[in-house]
Amino acid sequence: KCGKEMQSDEMEYYRRKSKYQKGKEQNWFVDTFDVETKFMVTGEYMKSRTNENLIKVMKRAKFKVGEQVEIVTTDGLRGYPRVLRKTFSLQSPYHTSSRTKSKIIHNVVIADERGFNYPIERLHNTIRERTKVMRGFHGCIESAHAIMKGLEINYNFNRKHMSLGKKTPAEVAIPQLELGVNKWSDLIRLSKSKEK
Repeated sequence: KCGKEMQSDEMEYYRRKSKYQKGKEQNWFVDTFDVETKFMVTGEYMKSRTNENLIKVMKRAKFKVGEQVEIVTTDGLRGYPRVLRKTFSLQSPYHTSSRTKSKIIHNVVIADERGFNYPIERLHNTIRERTKVMRGFHGCIESAHAIMKGLEINYNFNRKHMSLGKKTPAEVAIPQLELGVNKWSDLIRLSKSKEK
């Protein structure tokens, strides 16, 4: 179950090139987030936020949520209209000759004009709160990717939200999924049973 609005945003990270080498490398964490259930639909740690990388993230989000989403809210990054055109067949409002109109509305929120995308920015603050004590993701990008996937799983399946009535986003988004007290153990057991 998913709400009608999905937000997408990116966070800038600086990762040390390696444990023994000085210097930092700019990386990005791009994620999509369901506003109603507070569920992080997709999250991807990447070296650059090119349109191709953003399209991969949005296609994965579209695959997960299906046709439920009606509004996609993003910041003012200039690449998002093209990304949404490639992903959701979103047409420009100035393109009148289009035969196929997308049902998706692109809501652009520019911080200087209308404020922030508060729900996804709160999610980013939660992620920053945890990652700022990790001393800069030493080494390869794969380890940073694995750490962020672990944070995504923890956020969706273990962390309770006051706005959801002290439920986890997974309990609201996937009510048929029943996890016990030790959610990590249950998730591992479920993933092993799916492999067989």
